[in-house]
Amino acid sequence: KITDISVFADYSDIVAEIDTPKWSDVVLFRFFRSQGSVGELLLRDFHGRIKDLKAGQGICLSAGIYSEESRRFAEGRPLDLYDKDRLNTILNSVDSGTPLGNCKTAIKIVEKSCPKSLNSWPFWPDLLYIPLCGEVY
Repeated sequence: KITDISVFADYSDIVAEIDTPKWSDVVLFRFFRSQGSVGELLLRDFHGRIKDLKAGQGICLSAGIYSEESRRFAEGRPLDLYDKDRLNTILNSVDSGTPLGNCKTAIKIVEKSCPKSLNSWPFWPDLLYIPLCGEVY
């Protein structure tokens, strides 16, 4: 269940609590609106927020790219990075059945298109709306 949504000028955060019969965890989603490069300092801030919330996982999505330094920082940490190209690959490989508006992007996640790190998540939603332009849906 979603426990908190925070909207800022450059990004939005969604905190979700995941409860299954076998385990429970907190996952933080961060959506960067910039089409530019996301640097290491922004990911350090995101990682700090993950630790503050005692979340087990952070999923970071951007309409731009991640710098080489930010990618190196994410290695070995509970961070999954989705840049514009990776989001486009997912969108192009999955027929979401949902019309895409100018501010709303819908991604239908199915096991065959999920990265390996997410395939083990039995709770992954069938449809996730990603706010990339300042509005939360």
